[in-house]
Amino acid sequence: MNHLLINVRKTKEMNHLLINAGKTKEMNHLLINVRKTKEMNHLLINVRKTKEMNHLLINAGKTKEMNHLLINVRKTKEMNHLLINVRKTKEMNHLLINAGKTKEMNHLLINVRKTKEMNHLLINVRKTKEMNHLLINVRKTKEMNHLLINVRKTKEMNHLLINAGKTKEMNHLLINAEKTKEMNHLLINVRKTKEMNHLLINAGKTKEMNHLLINVRKTKEMNHLLINAGKTKEMNHLLINAGKTKEMNHLLINVRKTKEMNHLLINAGKTKEMNHLLINAGKTKEMNHLLINAGKTKEMVVDFRRRHSAAPAPVNIQGKDIERVDSYTYLGVHLNHKLDWTHNTDALFKKGQSRLYLLRRLSCSFFQFILRVFSF
Repeated sequence: MNHLLINVRKTKEMNHLLINAGKTKEMNHLLINVRKTKEMNHLLINVRKTKEMNHLLINAGKTKEMNHLLINVRKTKEMNHLLINVRKTKEMNHLLINAGKTKEMNHLLINVRKTKEMNHLLINVRKTKEMNHLLINVRKTKEMNHLLINVRKTKEMNHLLINAGKTKEMNHLLINAEKTKEMNHLLINVRKTKEMNHLLINAGKTKEMNHLLINVRKTKEMNHLLINAGKTKEMNHLLINAGKTKEMNHLLINVRKTKEMNHLLINAGKTKEMNHLLINAGKTKEMNHLLINAGKTKEMVVDFRRRHSAAPAPVNIQGKDIERVDSYTYLGVHLNHKLDWTHNTDALFKKGQSRLYLLRRLSCSFFQFILRVFSF
């Protein structure tokens, strides 16, 4: 092609163009435009018909055919390369879409967890404020009681000094002293319960952080598993049986955990394919230097079949049978294999009863006007 352009420059038409153009930059621009236009094709056809083109064809022999063959070979290679690139781009776009959706879902889950933690922290802050307010009131009442006791003691001591023969008031003082001891004991218990609640809150946060880390690892492993599963024959077999690739892709995007994946595959009757996928997942984990704590992994089966036959075989990961449970806690919600809310309502009832226990204990030995503070 460069040789043809050199010959074209030698022609009168190219000299005329060079004289009119004047500048090499404009000439290069014209050559680029001429190559893309029909005029360039017309010039090349005219040049091929000239004596110089015949001389070039005679000297070159069968260069035209060879060039044509090479061009065809290059075109076929480029077409194959383009088809490969198109397939790769489709797969990459699909993977990027899945990755984007997983990132958005992870971001939403993180935001939900953060909002939950923030609400939990706000509730704890309110409780701590109320507890501090209660403690301030308790201290005030203690001081008032202490002042009243001192006043009573002074009066009673004066009364005792005047009337030494009265023993009932002395017994009353002893009863008041025992009550003050009980009040001090209650305050000590309140402080201990506050410290215990603080420890339990910190323990809950550490559990939530560990649960978040485990969920992050599970999502990474699940995404890697789905990417590998899309390239295997089992996944193609599942897609063929599913009938609709969009619904299957939607299911694969929504499936985040091994429990939900096991649930879908068990309901579909694909236990063999699932075991094969889990074996591949274990291999990919070892290749990527990842670890799964199979001891803490749980399996919950929700059976939607009308006829309840034998239970499916347990899932095996790394040579260990996964423990099957009837209920599981996810993001503070208690789920069971029957998909009812009995476990969740029982847990909420127990939590409410534990929070009201302190108020019941305090109501036994406090005055009526202090109970109004708790009611509000």
